[in-house]
Amino acid sequence: AEMIEKFGARVTIFENGIDALKDIKKNRYDLIISDIQLPDLSGFELLKLIRESEQTDGQRRKIVALTAHALAGYKEKGVQAGFDEYLAKPVTMKELYKVLAENTGEKPQISKAEENSMEKINVEIMNKLRGELKKGALNSFEKIKNYLEDKNYKSLAFEIHKLKGSFGNAKETEIYEMLIEMEKNAKEENSELLKHYESCFKLFKERFEL
Repeated sequence: AEMIEKFGARVTIFENGIDALKDIKKNRYDLIISDIQLPDLSGFELLKLIRESEQTDGQRRKIVALTAHALAGYKEKGVQAGFDEYLAKPVTMKELYKVLAENTGEKPQISKAEENSMEKINVEIMNKLRGELKKGALNSFEKIKNYLEDKNYKSLAFEIHKLKGSFGNAKETEIYEMLIEMEKNAKEENSELLKHYESCFKLFKERFEL
């Protein structure tokens, strides 16, 4: 949201897909950016419900998918499902500007000075993200530990997914890749998960000097 607001746009944030859907049906937005994994729906499910509502109200909304998946073919899958565009985390200011401009009717052309300014903002936001991540990740790792002890794999997978996105945004590639494996283990209820958790938490403490 902070990155979008840097371009002078007004942003409305929803905590889940159901709340977003209710508001989207009542209000007009120039652009909708939806994470693929939401607390209650998948981004694809939300997209389907929005597209179905368009059959009644006659509006065609611009919807962009936001995901941690930067895999080959994933963008094509999103576009085929009905998304207008696709953004993979971590998102840069330049990438975000291009998507905003192309999907709101503006020309996506920027000067060299504006590009340099965006890079500077990227660094500022990245530093802020790391500070917030240092505090937030400690809480998330504690939740993950508790979910592991309770064998609550559904909540475990979702918490890991959220944490994975945060480390992806902060460009902490090694931790991000470890969390990808942990998320997979959680969904499979794999006994290797505890070992991966301990290694990941240890690396986090080393990187963030805890």
